[in-house]
Amino acid sequence: MTIFSNPILSYRVFKTKHVDVIYQEGLEASIYDFIQEIDKLYEDITNFYGIYPDERLRVIITDGTDISNASAIPFDDSIHIYACGNSSDEISSDYKNWYRFVFTHEFTHVLLGNYYNPYYSVLRTFGNPLPSLILSSQIPLYLHEGLSIFTESKFNSIFGRLNDARFQMYIRADLLSGKFKGLELAGGYFSHREWAPAGMMYEYGASLIKFISKYYGETAVHHFLYEFFKAPGLGVSASIQKLSGENFKDFVDEWKKYELRKAEEVKRWVNYNTLRTGRRLTHSGWWTGIFDVTKNGHIYYFEDKENSESALMFLDLKTDRKKKILDLGKIPRDIEISPSGRYIAMVVNSQQYFNLFNFNELVIYDTFKKRFLSPILQRVVSVDWLNEESLILLRNDRGFRKIQKYDLKTNTLKTLLDGTRGIFINSISCYNDSIYFSGSFNGQNDLFVLKLSNSFVYRLTNDVSNDLDPEISEDGRYLCFVSDSPEEKYNIFNVYIADLKKQRIFKVTNVIYGSFKPRFYKGSLIYRGYTPDGYDIFFIEKPYNRIYETHKKLYYDRFDHAENISKKRAYVAKRSIKFSNYIKPRIWMFLPYLSITEDSAQFMMYQFNAFWDTFVENLVLSYGVFRTAEEPINFSLLFVGKHFVNYSMNFNFKYSFKESEKFEGSMNGKAELYIPFGNPLKTGIFIQGMNIQVLKQQNLLMNLNSALMFDQVYSRYFDKFWRTTVIATLDLMKISNWNLRLMNSFVFLRTFWNFETSLKESSVTFNVKTQTPVWIIDKGTLDGKYSIGSIDFVTKNGLNLSLGSLAPISSFGFKVNFAFQYYVEIATELGIKYEGNRVYPYFQLSPKLLDLF
Repeated sequence: MTIFSNPILSYRVFKTKHVDVIYQEGLEASIYDFIQEIDKLYEDITNFYGIYPDERLRVIITDGTDISNASAIPFDDSIHIYACGNSSDEISSDYKNWYRFVFTHEFTHVLLGNYYNPYYSVLRTFGNPLPSLILSSQIPLYLHEGLSIFTESKFNSIFGRLNDARFQMYIRADLLSGKFKGLELAGGYFSHREWAPAGMMYEYGASLIKFISKYYGETAVHHFLYEFFKAPGLGVSASIQKLSGENFKDFVDEWKKYELRKAEEVKRWVNYNTLRTGRRLTHSGWWTGIFDVTKNGHIYYFEDKENSESALMFLDLKTDRKKKILDLGKIPRDIEISPSGRYIAMVVNSQQYFNLFNFNELVIYDTFKKRFLSPILQRVVSVDWLNEESLILLRNDRGFRKIQKYDLKTNTLKTLLDGTRGIFINSISCYNDSIYFSGSFNGQNDLFVLKLSNSFVYRLTNDVSNDLDPEISEDGRYLCFVSDSPEEKYNIFNVYIADLKKQRIFKVTNVIYGSFKPRFYKGSLIYRGYTPDGYDIFFIEKPYNRIYETHKKLYYDRFDHAENISKKRAYVAKRSIKFSNYIKPRIWMFLPYLSITEDSAQFMMYQFNAFWDTFVENLVLSYGVFRTAEEPINFSLLFVGKHFVNYSMNFNFKYSFKESEKFEGSMNGKAELYIPFGNPLKTGIFIQGMNIQVLKQQNLLMNLNSALMFDQVYSRYFDKFWRTTVIATLDLMKISNWNLRLMNSFVFLRTFWNFETSLKESSVTFNVKTQTPVWIIDKGTLDGKYSIGSIDFVTKNGLNLSLGSLAPISSFGFKVNFAFQYYVEIATELGIKYEGNRVYPYFQLSPKLLDLF
């Protein structure tokens, strides 16, 4: 059965020996290298683990987002890869090919979902996905992600997160600050409040597998998996005990000691070589410190606040005065100030076109007129000002990166450097006719410069270290950047300064964790430093008084490499065929039941079928009970899908063999259309929905639901929320039945406040809700199966005015979050409610089913 997917996009499929590569048209050139090696990669990984997918593997590659990510659906033997690689924000882009890198990771997820024993194999009678679906519910996410990071590191030479300096930095900071969490919060997607920039299941899962492979040997990883998948229901602790010969608590203690010894070695080495860090200007932590500085010493930066609304902030270096510029609903990817200090260019991610795409957008804010400029450019990764009227943009381009010049006056774009050079560009910095940039070539991150006068590219560094975040000085002589230099004993990102005139490189900082995004300011240096609390801004007043020369070399070699993009594109296009998305049966279950008594015999058949499409975005479920006796037959059919419209339709049928009863049917349907508006910093969204319900053929209920939400705000503790929301409901079958709700939310005094007014035909209701954090617990069992998050104090005060009567309702209590490994998160609320003259306790349970990946 053919089904629509994204109506704007079209796909083609390239079939290899083992894999169907389904790709969005336009990506032919970028996937060429990946296609050449995918079969060998498939065979190497399956042979290493001794696990093979039940079905032919499908790899879907799309370019509808600027988020660098990928996902796997083990029970469907499919992988979904987004075409844009990462920009060294969380991990270094030191891999030769983005598709290969994420494939090795996601393919491990697929294999783990197929590692079931013969008892599970029996379930394949009901469809191949069923045993994998049941098995996946028993695998903790830290095992999934830890082993996948182990694979990506093993099959990408020296690359991968096990060897990444930034990834190691996260664990080191936890250890040295006494915040080592082990597996307690890494079992599943749990809304804990602990800082984990790369995700708890990734950081600690990778650390666990690395410890096993280093401490017990690489073969121990195979032994560990074998023991776990013999009886996954017993959990990781049982298989660890068989592997190590000691109880699980002792194993975790040994693991922690092993990691702590390494972290303390780094600390001793840094202190021995003289710790050199800057003065800490901010103390908010988390994602704080995305910033730029003006010539007047004014820093504009993103501050990630703990118990209030996060914002774009202003800091005067001369007076230390701070003030808020804008509340922000999203964390910006880049902030750059124009030479005059008037305009702030920011890059943020937002949804567009009825929720079909998710692109980065460039927003320019005029600090004089307090307004945003238009138009807004999309697919922007990074930005820098060439002058007051021109911007240099780094943009995603069908799996590649390109540098463009944007003229604000004429609203025109000019491409200066595209993906034909084979460099995956990370960040840029401008000075006169020179554009300095960091880029990955053959998995090596180096510094380059593009000369606008002749369009030549020159390579400035050429070694195995990751050289990132270049920034040119005001006079163009010095270039600062960060590097995890290989000449050091431990790979730690520090700030370096290159003297372009004398071709010498000096080391500035010597820190325990990491230094990033340096900026020059009148002979001083500002950078984004990592701490156990997250990122913050640091200031070095006289960096040249504390530097020392390194052996790292500075070159000026012309870079002439060029990729034959046309040839690659033609090769893939010629061997591809058109792809159509379709729904097919995936799970089919028929469970018979026979009941025999002295007087009669009854046969029943329980039926369940599941169908879904290639993208696993449209789902059809059918379930029912069929009987031979006089009892009625029940049958239900459910359709669920998303893309242009999010929809669900549920049909229920009942048929009785008795003549006095007739056939009965009911239907519930829901459709929602999402329309975003406004600019990415002041996001708004309009949702138009419709609910239809048909009962017993003659009763028809139809409701129109409209929601207008605008001014999105981000708060670290309370996540994202809409400052203002308007919701209207209209009963089309009885126009007098209408409801209008007005809500306003904000954070004040460490408390989340929500004021709501509800208007109906004959009543008005006022409600005030508050939520205040009381105790952040964030504890779990050693194996991460169960965990508890935070305790919040909640209050609800309401007043209902109906036909002249007054009915106050109040309640207060405590809200606690629990999580069960992998699938379910439960919020419980216990308190006292006052209604009229009655006072009584109340208990509320709110389960939430989480996504698999």
